[in-house]
Amino acid sequence: MNYATPQLIADEIGGWPRLNDALDDDGDGQVEPGLLDRLISSASCAVDGFLQGRYVTPLNPVPALAAEAALVFTIEKIYNRRKQGPNEKNPYEERASEMRKRLKRISDREESLDAQERPAFRPGAIIERESKLNGSITG
Repeated sequence: MNYATPQLIADEIGGWPRLNDALDDDGDGQVEPGLLDRLISSASCAVDGFLQGRYVTPLNPVPALAAEAALVFTIEKIYNRRKQGPNEKNPYEERASEMRKRLKRISDREESLDAQERPAFRPGAIIERESKLNGSITG
């Protein structure tokens, strides 16, 4: 499940002409079919990778932070594809790095994703009940 949309990415990056230019690898004015969807999917999977041990993924509904992370990760990927020189700085690199740190803190249970989180499991939880067979306690 993708957490960002092509329209959100176009809006953030400065419009469709700028986004299309960034995704036109051979300069023919055409974006490779499916390229943007693959970049969005990869970024959304990266978000899931951070959160899958704590939450049921894919997330549905999508919390705002997950959508923002997928957006930032996708645009970081777009800029990394189009760098002109070795010293050119990706304007989304720092923002993406901070988002990864925040997702890691959420994964480590130091922060919450949102108020309506759904845990995937409770670490270390043991359910004990008496056996009907012999009255002993089983785990």
